[in-house]
Amino acid sequence: MMWNRSGTTSNLQLFLLLLFLLLFSGSNNIRTAAAVVIHHNKITAPIAARGLENSPLTTVQAVIGQSVLLPCDVTASGVSDAPMLVLFFYANKGTPIFSVDARGSSMYSGEHWSDPDQLGTRGSVKVRSGHQGLYLTKLVPEDAGQYRCRVDFKTSPTKNFRINLQIITPPRHILVTSSWDGGRIVSGVIGPYPEGADLTLSCQVTGGTPPPSVIWWQGGSLLDSVSEIQTEQVTRNSLRLPRLTRDDLLKKFTCVASNNNITTPLSSAITIDIAFPPTS
Repeated sequence: MMWNRSGTTSNLQLFLLLLFLLLFSGSNNIRTAAAVVIHHNKITAPIAARGLENSPLTTVQAVIGQSVLLPCDVTASGVSDAPMLVLFFYANKGTPIFSVDARGSSMYSGEHWSDPDQLGTRGSVKVRSGHQGLYLTKLVPEDAGQYRCRVDFKTSPTKNFRINLQIITPPRHILVTSSWDGGRIVSGVIGPYPEGADLTLSCQVTGGTPPPSVIWWQGGSLLDSVSEIQTEQVTRNSLRLPRLTRDDLLKKFTCVASNNNITTPLSSAITIDIAFPPTS
């Protein structure tokens, strides 16, 4: 496709482009292919929602600030076939946020375009077998949502995929307070407490989207996984230890907070010291 100096296409060029797409997009996708136009050096393609609801849906989780691959299969069906046009859409936007125009070239050397407002330089396409799709870096909360990938081939029918991207913000801070110490923040070895004392350890975690699970462990045993108090920014789990005995001496209790299996969980460990009356 040759561009005019003004950066737009002539009517003849537009006609040839539409004719190309009608011939090579497959009979099942003629209406959609005819809607694809080039405007101001970028591809715009209003795509009807009908049929997309039945396309494969993959859910991907990623951590804010990190990178993620939004999978999209661009593999051709045979040696005589090849991907010609790849379009990525976000949410209900009718125009792409990223495109690869491989007509007359390849996925590697084709024209790559990225929406400067939504992605800027954070997006790139990966085409290695088993690792194909849109690669996003420096993730922000606004990246969360549903993406659509459309792949037009030289001879094969068009493929459509949906990807639901969930952005995770890990919890920021964890602390433990002791009821016996007037609600003071404690850590490490605490006490000594008198034998028979009732002790409540409250584990408070700040931040996290989605809200983290806050769990108490003693060694390898799960003690409490129920959060009693949860607000938008604070999740708390209180562990009650009634009537401390000699069996509780130097026991180690650990509070663990996590909302994903990607980052290292937050944790705070408490070891209890107990004072016993003198024996006769």
